[in-house]
Amino acid sequence: MVDSDAAVIAHQREKDGAKQTLQQHLLGVANLSKTAAAKLGLDEVGELIGLLHDLGKYSKEFQDYINSALGNIDPDADDYVDAKGKKGKVDHSTAGAQAIWDELSKQGQSQSITAQILALCIASHHSGLIDCIEATPKATVWDKFSGRMKKPEDRAHLQEVLSKMDEDIRQRFRQLIESATLHTSVINTLVDINKKNQGGALTVSFKQGLLIRLLFSCLIDADRVDTADFESPVAAQKRLNGRYTAFSTLIDRLETKLASFKVDTDVNKIRKQISDHCLQRAGSKPGIFTLSVPTGGGKTLASLRFALNHAQTHELERIIYIIPFTSIIDQNAEETRKILEPQGCGDEGNIVLEHHSNLTPEEQTWKT
Repeated sequence: MVDSDAAVIAHQREKDGAKQTLQQHLLGVANLSKTAAAKLGLDEVGELIGLLHDLGKYSKEFQDYINSALGNIDPDADDYVDAKGKKGKVDHSTAGAQAIWDELSKQGQSQSITAQILALCIASHHSGLIDCIEATPKATVWDKFSGRMKKPEDRAHLQEVLSKMDEDIRQRFRQLIESATLHTSVINTLVDINKKNQGGALTVSFKQGLLIRLLFSCLIDADRVDTADFESPVAAQKRLNGRYTAFSTLIDRLETKLASFKVDTDVNKIRKQISDHCLQRAGSKPGIFTLSVPTGGGKTLASLRFALNHAQTHELERIIYIIPFTSIIDQNAEETRKILEPQGCGDEGNIVLEHHSNLTPEEQTWKT
């Protein structure tokens, strides 16, 4: 039998059996989701959905399930359950969604919109975004979302988990749910979408859907990163989490390389003109640009020069090259890596991430 005072478990590490408490996981995911959503001006929204996404794991049903699965409960004990039979059947995502829905939806129609967006992200975080309305054998149209929000206590455990949640989680939940800017930040974002797409109802609906998907992605990424970092502390130490080498440093490395090129032929002079033109346009307003240059004109470094300076000027986060043919990706990645990750710089392996179908892991495991 599990000690009633034992910590509430979110995960247990395979390698050494170390336990991550639910409190640690919720706070960790909340922080990561907040950071990601802050780019949209929705930091409180990101934090709240991260804080409550696994709220249902406070329930006795889930704790009996996970402790039985991990061998922490004697099979002869009353609390022991058939973990294999229970797998995927213990609902721990509805409670957090219901908590937000119950608090916000009763405040008014616009608050119900915010409530639905946040609740939808949480309710869907283990299944992919649910179809809110769908056909079933019993009904032509079934409001699936409302069904989740009305799921009974014996299956969703809302009141039980609210009474069991850690005090710091409870306090932060109250602070966020009562924040004046939580709701207004969502509504202002939706209003902005409407203003930019006047007269196009379909486009507006589509972009509202993209907003929900982006918030959902903030939660999913945060959940998986926090879990992965707990499972592999070594990998967690290697994760940069935004602590990247400054673009100014990368620009200096590129300019050093460009300065070493001789401008002694007509072709080299033209290459320099193209490169200089790209540099001049780097200060332009972000948008869509084209660079039409014949083979051998130095497009790779000229476009890199533009990209680095453009990113620095407009405080962008990363540069993504999407190129046809893996052989060309290999070639360009290697050339870029030699310039931006020179030997002895201390950034080796941390600047250029090459990703395509021909890459294979250095070490084969059962997962790869």
